[in-house]
Amino acid sequence: MGAMTESTHDPANTPADAAPRRAGFIVGVPRSGTTMLNALLDGHPQAMILPQETKVFEWHAAPDPVGSFLEITGYDEQFADHGESEGRAEQEAFEAGLRRRIRGPVDHGVALQAVADALAEVHPCPDARLWIEKTPKHLRSIPLLLDRFGHDTPVVIVMRDPRGVFSSQSKRWDRSGVRSARRFARRWATSERMTMAFVDDYPAVLLVRYEDLVLDTRTQLTRILEHFGLDWDECVLQTSRLGSKFSAHSSFGEEATTVSQAPLERWREHLSTDEVQAIEELLAPDMRRHGYEPTGDHHSAGTSWRRRRMEVAMRYRLFSSARRWRQGMAPRGVDGQPAGGAA
Repeated sequence: MGAMTESTHDPANTPADAAPRRAGFIVGVPRSGTTMLNALLDGHPQAMILPQETKVFEWHAAPDPVGSFLEITGYDEQFADHGESEGRAEQEAFEAGLRRRIRGPVDHGVALQAVADALAEVHPCPDARLWIEKTPKHLRSIPLLLDRFGHDTPVVIVMRDPRGVFSSQSKRWDRSGVRSARRFARRWATSERMTMAFVDDYPAVLLVRYEDLVLDTRTQLTRILEHFGLDWDECVLQTSRLGSKFSAHSSFGEEATTVSQAPLERWREHLSTDEVQAIEELLAPDMRRHGYEPTGDHHSAGTSWRRRRMEVAMRYRLFSSARRWRQGMAPRGVDGQPAGGAA
């Protein structure tokens, strides 16, 4: 994938630019609140929000990138809210615009910009200063995104209490139990270590806690808008998608068009005592670093044999990720998502 400098992307035959040239990204461990943030920003007149995860590293180098993109992401379903006839016409126009821009394998930057341009042809955003893309697992590919779009490209990482994340993931993907909790905790720890390294290394990366966004929405959205270079607008207090009313669905079946505090403590009811203990045994030091207080006494968790074994595995994962970044390739399996699960 790192060798995608030559491709069948032909600038001479590419339609005129439709979207801004500046990009922004929202990332985080899946089920951490990235969809909610994306939906809150959707209505902002100065931003063009891509409505669905692109998962670009899974398809940009495929023989038929556009076909793979539509199959993997379900982007062809994003226009259904606009009525059957209009939605179908928009869907066909979007796909046609994308195929004019991508005729074969391309690098991930060309692929992402092509998606933004094709979408802007269907849903123009004349006042947009940048387009913003949300794929949680792109957390592990931040160095590749910044190398491609510039190190001043704004990135927001959403972090959430790992107990809340696991509660949502286990409900969404029907993965529960102590073994699943420990597997999740190891992946969350690697993502947390990456996050802190990115925050230290890249001024363009902003860390936002999900809990802070829920409890002090206006203040946190002000921070986020400033980071993206956008002015305050009251519209960001309501969720939407492609300009239409959108109800964000939680893993527990709830719908909301505004920020809800209901999910904050739900893990206490949903997770078993053993699952909570399994997560806290491995993550207590990391949790405390971000203000997530364990329920039990885990002051010795940093020296437990499970924690030590996790640290060894984490160092290997981070080393492997750094090697793949140098090769222009996205790391695998370190974003807190169970193998094969949906993002």
